[in-house]
Amino acid sequence: MKVILCTHNSGGVGKTTLAVHLAGYLSEWGEVLLVDCDEQADSWKFFMEKEPGVPVDQGSARGIEVIANPERRSLKKLKVKPNQFDFIVIDIDTVLENTVQVILNAHPDLIFIPLNRSHMYKSIDNLASVLEMVGGIDGNPALPYSVVIVPLGIDKENIERELERIEYHSEQYLVADSMEDLSTTMDKVIYKDRKYIWDCVGLEHNKNYFKYLAFNTSC
Repeated sequence: MKVILCTHNSGGVGKTTLAVHLAGYLSEWGEVLLVDCDEQADSWKFFMEKEPGVPVDQGSARGIEVIANPERRSLKKLKVKPNQFDFIVIDIDTVLENTVQVILNAHPDLIFIPLNRSHMYKSIDNLASVLEMVGGIDGNPALPYSVVIVPLGIDKENIERELERIEYHSEQYLVADSMEDLSTTMDKVIYKDRKYIWDCVGLEHNKNYFKYLAFNTSC
């Protein structure tokens, strides 16, 4: 079981974009569970095309099991067995100590922090606080996970300069290669068309980017 966390403490920076595309790509490689812990439930709505029930809802679409879990309840209490899945993708905003442990009784293997062009200055300005937040996941900064900063339409060099400016150094993080700027198109396919970016004519090659993130970005 591989646990992937998509997180940022700001809205509109690409958490849902990452979560749904990673879940979609990984569903070709095994059983996938997507846990949407965001109150807006955008990942849930992408797959289920409806508002979730309150307070927790479960469903299945496109070969992916999906749970809306804004209260961040334990999957055990929801009678879900995490070990039956090959991949678990969690879409979550602010991550508090022990959050992942409570939900899954497991630690994340990969933590993705998206930064997108449509909110470039906001997401980069908040990078220091996000890294501090991630560093305290489960109260132990030495956990064996990799932190990957994902530039969605932003030059990788801009992020590396910001990391130098805030003097953030860690062997646990890396900056992924940049994805091309598709912010306007991505907004439409996620929130209106409810389809993957690689299902758009002429954009099929973008599937390779999520393959790269899923299997080639561990520190």
